[in-house]
This record gives sequence, C-alpha cells and structure tokens, in this order.
Amino acid sequence: SSMAAARLRANKRQYISLVVGIFLAIFLVSTFFLAAQGFMLAQVEQTNIKVGRLDAFLLDEPDVSYDSLRKSDLFTEVGRVYVTASVEGAGGYLGYYDNTALEHMYRTVIDGRMPECIGEIAIEQSTLLAMSVDHDWNVGDTITLSLIPIDGQTEERSFTLVGILRDQAAKHD
Repeated sequence: SSMAAARLRANKRQYISLVVGIFLAIFLVSTFFLAAQGFMLAQVEQTNIKVGRLDAFLLDEPDVSYDSLRKSDLFTEVGRVYVTASVEGAGGYLGYYDNTALEHMYRTVIDGRMPECIGEIAIEQSTLLAMSVDHDWNVGDTITLSLIPIDGQTEERSFTLVGILRDQAAKHD
C-alpha cells in the first residue's frame, strides 16, 4: 500500500490532468447539446412568428362543432378565423379572427396599427404591393376594394388603411 501511495504522489499531476480533462469533456459535450437545443427551439419560435402556431384548419365542417373541439384532448386552444370575402385582382382575402387566433397568428404591424373599428383595415405588405400597380398606398389613405363575398355579388367597399402587416407566408423573411 505504501508503494501505491508513493505512485499516486509521483503521478499526482497526471491524475489531476485526467480529472480536469474528463470534466472539460463533459462540460463541452453538455454545452454543445444545450446550444443545439437552444438553436432548434429558436428556429421553431421563428417559424411560429412567421406563419403562426396552427394544428389544423377546419373549413365549414358541419360535423365538428366549436364546443366539441374545445372539449377534445387534441387541441389546447381553439381560435376562429372568419373569411368574409376575396379581394378581386389582388389574390387576397378579407376577414377577421378572434382573440385566441390573434395570439397564435403572430401578426406583426410594420407601419401603423391593427384595426380597431368598422371601416378600418390592415393589409399584408405583399398584398398591398400587388394592389398598388398604379398607386402607392400609405397608412391613412382610403382604399376602395372590389370584394367578392362568400356566396354573394361583387361590391365596392372603402376602408381606411390603418396598418401594414408583415407578410406571414413561410417563404418571406
């Protein structure tokens, strides 16, 4: 046993270096995995910000009610998006959503604000560019749109542009 103790004392530096090396290896591997997890979570959050957090779309499904969705264990929250009309010539739609859907859609206003009353409108930047072939629209302008309501006749409606929204399509930055 005295020879073993003497050997430990003689190789003390090497054993300390071994312990420090093992500690550093564990630390670096843990740091790498935490950084990778943080990067992946940040990417998921960026995707949520760009396109919203959404599990499913149900378009006028008569067999599924709002209450049955809320009572099921499939969804933690259920929001409603209401499409009221398509915009003729712009490739966009006009509609609104409830507060729950608003929280999950991550709508970001680039300029102005979100609509607060009837007659106000906020439009995504790409839709506004598609509509502005002969006019440069700014916040505060009055926009007249040709709307095609769901199951209805084409009609002209005027709105005050109160906000320009960041595009929510996944292909946009």
